[in-house]
Amino acid sequence: MKITVLGTGGFAYPLVFCECDYCNKARILGGKNIRKRASILINDEMIIDLTPDCQVAMNMYQKDMGKVKYLLQTHTHLDHFDINHFTSLDYKYCTKKSKELILICSDECLKDIQNKASQFDRMDLYNEEYLNKIKLKTKTINHGEILSCEDYIIKPIYCSHDERIGAQLYLIKQQGKTLLYATDTPMLTDVTLQELKGEKIDCIFLDESFGVQDYTFSHLNIKGFDEYIKTLKQNNLLSDKCLVYATHITHDGNPTHEELNQILNKNGYNVAYDGLEFEL
Repeated sequence: MKITVLGTGGFAYPLVFCECDYCNKARILGGKNIRKRASILINDEMIIDLTPDCQVAMNMYQKDMGKVKYLLQTHTHLDHFDINHFTSLDYKYCTKKSKELILICSDECLKDIQNKASQFDRMDLYNEEYLNKIKLKTKTINHGEILSCEDYIIKPIYCSHDERIGAQLYLIKQQGKTLLYATDTPMLTDVTLQELKGEKIDCIFLDESFGVQDYTFSHLNIKGFDEYIKTLKQNNLLSDKCLVYATHITHDGNPTHEELNQILNKNGYNVAYDGLEFEL
């Protein structure tokens, strides 16, 4: 399983109009301190979250969005879902596609995407004839269910980040490897642990939005991040050599990449950065 990190920021870092010390320092240092909105690409064919930055990232890292077969959407908050990218699938934009794109999300997430799309264009994501015309297929799957696509097994996992729009995490298995993508999540719940029961996670990308700030509601800070991983370990859910990456990093409490890496490395964790690529 090849992982390409397209973005690691929560609403981007540095924040667009912000002049705080962290943002100013990131602009000066550049490199790994510049974070596009959080998204990853798996095997060059499966993308998690169609963010406002994902097309720029794909171009930067020599990837082809036209070759993407699967779009897994965690939820539709603005930093995770870009309606302009999505509506470009409509035939009136002259999009030529050789491959069908399969959108995978929760029922509530699809409803919200349809609501957003109908405000801009007359897209009908529940009309099979229309979907065939734009080479799009939708598969709704909710936490507690399992979906098989070719050699992938996709298992949505419950999180309480925003239940109104069906926000969920994704556990993805392929060729004996298991990845958990867990941005935009507060602390673990009993439901989440139950749905993960029996799994052995080889790699996790976990929300670390608020760094040293004393804030954990709907997201995690460094303390919450550490407690989350320790709870997974206590429940025997991580493989012996599990790779742990912090992502969805905001300017609100998170220092430079190097400083944050030094803090998290003490507990064996890594800080993801834009453009990171590795084989799992």
